[in-house]
Amino acid sequence: MKRLVILLVSVITVIAFTANTAAAQPAHAKAYGKQKFYYYPASNVYYDAGPGLYYYNSGPSWTGVRVLPATIIITAGAPRFAVYHQGPEVWLDNPVHVVKYKAYKNKPVKYKKGKGHGKHH
Repeated sequence: MKRLVILLVSVITVIAFTANTAAAQPAHAKAYGKQKFYYYPASNVYYDAGPGLYYYNSGPSWTGVRVLPATIIITAGAPRFAVYHQGPEVWLDNPVHVVKYKAYKNKPVKYKKGKGHGKHH
């Protein structure tokens, strides 16, 4: 009888843990396990909020910096989109992002207070 109670408690614990883990996955399960970046189509720049780095195309390669060079400007209200990539090299998807977000390249967007990352120039 004692073994049955222990087994029953173990099964309930496993079921509860599994349910909590499944509920913890984001609504966008497609992106689960991937890194989140913000893509700014007007500047063709990515921002990774984790380390606080911007990634821009510097010609032959992509460069990660904390402060963008003066030649690249992200204005307040510039459209940005959350994009997801497996690993840190989000720019590998850049040809897809350029086409997908082309229509938003020059459209201003109003951000809600407290929603930005405070790194606009």
